[in-house]
Amino acid sequence: MSFSSSLKHLADLTATSVNETTRAVAIAIFTEIIERTPFLTGRLASNWQCSLDSPKVGTVGIAGKLRWNDKGRGALMVGINRSAKSTAIKAAVDTLKNVEGDFRAFLANNLPYARRIEFDGWSHTKAPAGMVGVTFARVHSLVQNKIRELASKKLQEGFLK
Repeated sequence: MSFSSSLKHLADLTATSVNETTRAVAIAIFTEIIERTPFLTGRLASNWQCSLDSPKVGTVGIAGKLRWNDKGRGALMVGINRSAKSTAIKAAVDTLKNVEGDFRAFLANNLPYARRIEFDGWSHTKAPAGMVGVTFARVHSLVQNKIRELASKKLQEGFLK
């Protein structure tokens, strides 16, 4: 059974549309990737960009100044939005929440070091196995969890009617 036919079958079982199920799964996958992103300055996390039809190009700037911490071991951002992950997740949800019909969703991070962290182990303490590959290794589990969540929601809605 193909991935899309599996989603359709599971959507039928839970009385949700394929579109609703696909949106929920895409949001779950993108959220996990963003959550797995190592956080130092917030720049990497804030550069996850969700789009439809084609991947985004370019990077997202963040406001703030770089300064050394008081122990001289690494840089800190002063005055940045400390919720860079939440902001990136909200932007992805906003992009996907009202999509209807077939769609192609992309999550891109165009910072040069994003690739190095993912594939070369540049963040050996915070993301030793990367962000994207680890998440995609869990796609089956994420789909199953999202289906259960949607089915539970539909059952609760049915009981409340």
